[in-house]
Amino acid sequence: MTDASVTLETRCLSSLSKVFADAELHDQAVNRGTALWGETYAFQVAYRSDQLVKFLQVSVESELQPWITVRSVALSPSDTPTYANPDPGYLRTAPGLYPDLLLPQEQGVHAVWQQWRSVWITVALPAQGETGADGSAAYEIAVKLSDREGQLLGQETFTLDVLPSGLPEQRLIHTEWFHCDCLATQYGVGVFSERHWQLIEAYAANAVRHGVNMLLTPLFTPPLDTAVGGERPTVQLIGVEQVGPRDYRFDFSLLERWIAMCKRVGVRYYEMSHLFTQWGAAHAPKIVALTDGGTKRIFGWETDAGGEEYRAFLGQFLPALVAFLREKGMGEQVY
Repeated sequence: MTDASVTLETRCLSSLSKVFADAELHDQAVNRGTALWGETYAFQVAYRSDQLVKFLQVSVESELQPWITVRSVALSPSDTPTYANPDPGYLRTAPGLYPDLLLPQEQGVHAVWQQWRSVWITVALPAQGETGADGSAAYEIAVKLSDREGQLLGQETFTLDVLPSGLPEQRLIHTEWFHCDCLATQYGVGVFSERHWQLIEAYAANAVRHGVNMLLTPLFTPPLDTAVGGERPTVQLIGVEQVGPRDYRFDFSLLERWIAMCKRVGVRYYEMSHLFTQWGAAHAPKIVALTDGGTKRIFGWETDAGGEEYRAFLGQFLPALVAFLREKGMGEQVY
């Protein structure tokens, strides 16, 4: 059992607050917020104990509970928080532990003696009309912290005022570099295997939920963040067949599958991968083709980006790509 004399301080905070474990908490409590239907709203509950309490259980009670996720804010080590001559706007510049990583808290969280920590509450409100409640309403969210035996140690209540309107669709075009090869490497799956496609779709859907509506599309392996002379694992949607010294045929079937996947998850725009290397556009990206000698790399770091051979390739590929995209009615969605 937890020591009956344990004292647990708690405080509701804005999602913009930074709760440092080694500092006093000066931010004022924030116990109310406003959101639209279809919006994702987040806030924190900070806590501090006068003794070590392991495996605190965090529970939520609210009419909005089906749309609420609770995670713990973990500390990440940072040995270089800034470069030289930082501006005065930083909260701190010393190396140390910084609140950063959001982790599932099914096993509970720990209250460490005299250290402020926090849990992160995300409310992913459904679209207007999905709950039958279209009008304005105030929803209370009770966040309770209990020990392993269920003894309540602390509680905060946050009120979310949901306005009688839905969040309009985003009008900004927002892209982030999306590297499929990293997913294949991280999960140990074959590139464009069925499992790889499942992972790509899951991650793309998550990106869309966080405001990304344009996706980097690997026509050829993106020549980005790659050391000169190095290679990333091949992720190439365009099938290339070399049928002569400078003659090529193209297969767009994987690109067609990519587009269908993007439409399913809500991607609106497509950032076609770069046709030249980063930092100067001096070389061609890695391009793999079926040749008389088998499948092999036909362009890469050794290829002059302005040379006749690569220009001949682009002279055939780009018209074929544009024709394919026009056939799909995508002229205004491609960048």
